[in-house]
Amino acid sequence: MIILGVNFFFEHSSVSVIIDGKLVYSAEEERFSGIKGGKRYSPYSVHFPYKAMYSALDYLDINIKNVDAIALSYDKWDHIKGLFAKRWSYYDDFYALRSLFHTKRILCSDYEMFQYMSDRMLPEDIKKVPLLFFNHHMSHAASAYCFSGFDRSLVFAADCCGEKSCTSLYIGSPDGLKKIKSFDIPDSLGILYTVVTKHLGFNSFQDEFKVMGLASYGNNTYLEAFKNIITFNEKGEYKINAQKMFNLSAYLGPARKKGEKINQRHKDIAKSLQTILETILVKLFTYYRNKTGITNLCMAGGVALNCVANGKIADEKIFDRIFVQPASSDAGRSMGAAALA
Repeated sequence: MIILGVNFFFEHSSVSVIIDGKLVYSAEEERFSGIKGGKRYSPYSVHFPYKAMYSALDYLDINIKNVDAIALSYDKWDHIKGLFAKRWSYYDDFYALRSLFHTKRILCSDYEMFQYMSDRMLPEDIKKVPLLFFNHHMSHAASAYCFSGFDRSLVFAADCCGEKSCTSLYIGSPDGLKKIKSFDIPDSLGILYTVVTKHLGFNSFQDEFKVMGLASYGNNTYLEAFKNIITFNEKGEYKINAQKMFNLSAYLGPARKKGEKINQRHKDIAKSLQTILETILVKLFTYYRNKTGITNLCMAGGVALNCVANGKIADEKIFDRIFVQPASSDAGRSMGAAALA
């Protein structure tokens, strides 16, 4: 059986191919288009990685006619369920519905396909291939667990948000993935990090790694301020005060303007943010390690790209083994969707 996994929503559009249960190809569109992330982050429209799709078919010497199913890593019905929770991006996500409900029509159009691709994927042939839709976080989770080599594992998927969930915890086993906890909007570790990234004068959804690096030069001067924004309770739950999160100037001082010289205050904000993230993750993982008794951890999603936090988790020795999906960004979701199919 040949499954073509596709990440087509948000940025990092990508393609993965699984043949008879084995991953044989995976690549991002950016490798062929020269555009970082395939496209800039935008919730307005879907974006199919046609060049990566063609490259996969060409590399494997197959035709789209040979593909048994196309697995897509986003679910429009779950998107609708989360629509009204996204108060700060309601209109963006509302207008995204149009493209989500016309996914097959967009995929099968020839507006963006080049003529040279016609020898392996004609629009009329793509129409005949069944489309399978999988949840954003479930795709992230599968991308980690299914390629970890672990028999049983706690699986962590966290980013800004998917259709609705921002952090999801699963138990992965030979029987599949079972969700045991979900943190929905506005309780997003990813959004908190990206809002602070923007406050520090960097590009959101792109420059978070710069903030992680900047943290190494700072002090925990603003740690108490962040403790007012995000809290953790004895039930293994963190909560984010959205009103405070979107009013950072009241707690951290004025935002840095682009091009403005970075000073010690900015470094201290970065350090305090990094520390609160690490603290929350250690508490979260300690709680669910004790609750489930599971000694392995799989990680995926944008938050899992924070290698400094990952190192802290490893140092705490909460788990015996940890697997971080190398393609933890949305690019990895094509692998997860293909695995779920």
